[in-house]
Amino acid sequence: MLLLLLAAAVLAAAWSQRTLVSMLRSAEAEAQAVRAGEAAQAGLAWGQALLQGSEALDADCAPPSANAAGAGSGDMRAVPAQVIADALAGAGAAPLEAGCHHTAGAWVCRCPRRAPAAEPPGRAVAPEPLPAADDGPAFRVRWEAAGAPGRLRLLATGCSRARPPCTAAAETAGTGTGTDAGRPASRDGAGLATAQVLLVRLPVLRRPPGAALTARGRVDAAAAGLGLHNADAGSLGLAAQLGGRLEATARVSTLPGGRPEGALVEADAALAATDEADFYTDHLGSDLADWAALPGVRRLTRTDDAARTLAGWLNGAGGAVRVAAAGELRLEGPLQLGTPAAPLVLVVDGPLHLRGAVRVHGLLVARTLRWDDARPDDGAGVRGAVLLGGDWLGDAAPDLVRDDRLLQELASRAGPWVRMPGSWREP
Repeated sequence: MLLLLLAAAVLAAAWSQRTLVSMLRSAEAEAQAVRAGEAAQAGLAWGQALLQGSEALDADCAPPSANAAGAGSGDMRAVPAQVIADALAGAGAAPLEAGCHHTAGAWVCRCPRRAPAAEPPGRAVAPEPLPAADDGPAFRVRWEAAGAPGRLRLLATGCSRARPPCTAAAETAGTGTGTDAGRPASRDGAGLATAQVLLVRLPVLRRPPGAALTARGRVDAAAAGLGLHNADAGSLGLAAQLGGRLEATARVSTLPGGRPEGALVEADAALAATDEADFYTDHLGSDLADWAALPGVRRLTRTDDAARTLAGWLNGAGGAVRVAAAGELRLEGPLQLGTPAAPLVLVVDGPLHLRGAVRVHGLLVARTLRWDDARPDDGAGVRGAVLLGGDWLGDAAPDLVRDDRLLQELASRAGPWVRMPGSWREP
């Protein structure tokens, strides 16, 4: 009887031990799956954030320093965010991949370099291999063309530990999902998870201004000789559209054969009666505060050296640089802001004061603008457009030239990337 009781006790203990081991394994597997899922979600957020910038990136997904090796070489520079979006917009574009893993208390990332000219279409452009890592989590992201302009598909694979496929390029060629087609099998006890989302691009401009200068208020530039120019037939060559009067000697040019006075619209009652917030929303798609909060918009603070900060953001940029400033902003020339390849979109929620030879390639938006001490022969001016919720003041004589190509670019390909509602899914 004692032997039977002892055998029963041993069997009960063995069964309890087996149940405990099974529960521990299940808990560990669940913990690894949750960790991998969070890594995949982090990959989606990181891959979306990487698209919001305009600066070139090095192989570590960071803006290279001026004296970094290869900083001036196109072969040694990683693909800028703008180039990612533009490259995938074409037919037969090769998917692009990047990856990160967490080690020694920090994330280490690798971004794709520029695709070689001999690279066959449809093959993923992979980043440099990640260095040796500990057992921290990792993720790999992949950008693919989504078959329509202004859309991208972002796929992320998360691993609870730094293991393939999070640390190796997908083997599948073409535009398929590779390792994202279904849930990958676990390897070495590491959990894996995948997720994907569609990204769509919001335009910087909801409605491009039809004139070189659009203001709800008046223009008081004394006898300075303000230059207003528009040779675009699509906008009827409109040089200025004002809610108030033009109290200045203006140098106006419009369509060939057009009359300069016909290119000026003054005392526009409908424009003057438009609510200021609606005026900004009509052109930008939101009020100034909401526009400043959009992804990828850089913010100038009162403590910044505005001219130096803007120059740093524009240096080496690969697309439109969007900047918001709250309160009064002052800039003094000589100063060059923006280029055809990297125009500046500056939105000032307050008065903007310019002095001297300030040259801007892009779009200026402000509540009011005062420009002083600029002559027609010193190159001061704006190539793009100016939008003012109030008045233009000062004694400067800059040239404002409406650039239709630039404005159409801002209205279609230069905005932030946001997730398409309902597009998230976990294969």
